[in-house]
Amino acid sequence: YLAVSCVLFLAARLSPYEWYNP
Repeated sequence: YLAVSCVLFLAARLSPYEWYNP
């Protein structure tokens, strides 16, 4: 679904620190 992909992409771009945080 395009909407889901966009949301996940934006979330990763806006909050990349959360994914890199151990």
